[in-house]
Amino acid sequence: ACSWLPAANPTPTTTATTTTTTTTTTTTTTTTTTTTTATTTTTTTATTTTATTTTTTTTTTTTTTTSTATTTATATAIAPLARRQLWPACGPGIFGAPRGAVGE
Repeated sequence: ACSWLPAANPTPTTTATTTTTTTTTTTTTTTTTTTTTATTTTTTTATTTTATTTTTTTTTTTTTTTSTATTTATATAIAPLARRQLWPACGPGIFGAPRGAVGE
């Protein structure tokens, strides 16, 4: 019963939260151009058609990372003891405090 000790300093606890958001946007544009050329002679008409297709794809990726750290410390309170209080089971320490007390 002589194990009285003051409360230890509180140990900080850190909680980290990381949030990652990825957004991908894809845009596809297709352009078709058709050209028709007609050639006419006195007896024959010839038609030539040329088609050109162009496809453009654009991809945009955005990544956002947010980190949040929270540190908390909780201390346990101990009721104060009188400096001259005697503990008969252990015998008084210096200043009448129990053995193992602060300053002992």
